[in-house]
Amino acid sequence: MLALAACGGGSRPYAERADAVCRDRAKEVAAISTPRTSAEQAAAYELSLAAERKEAARLRALRPPRGHEQEAAALAGAVQRVADAAERLRLAELTADSESAQGALFQGRRAAADVRRYARALGLEICGT
Repeated sequence: MLALAACGGGSRPYAERADAVCRDRAKEVAAISTPRTSAEQAAAYELSLAAERKEAARLRALRPPRGHEQEAAALAGAVQRVADAAERLRLAELTADSESAQGALFQGRRAAADVRRYARALGLEICGT
């Protein structure tokens, strides 16, 4: 909450809209049924990836509070990097490339840590959790 006080009054509407975007993505992912077959697993992956990419696009479309444009852009970029890492992980799994899989896992964890950091800096409560 200190970040909100430092941002001034204009940051709360942004934080509420950004958290709504992240909440929507979480609901979309939670609604994906547990896959039972490899075809269902591939479909679930595609739905989850699409939700991540949509989240990044919607976050980019939000107007950030004045003075926090860089943090907002970095947040959307980090969400996109999480999706990119997930896609690289999936490709590595399909080709049984364990080295690439390890790299994708590392990149995904690093991007997720960045999401948490930028979300906190912007006073978000849902994004980054």
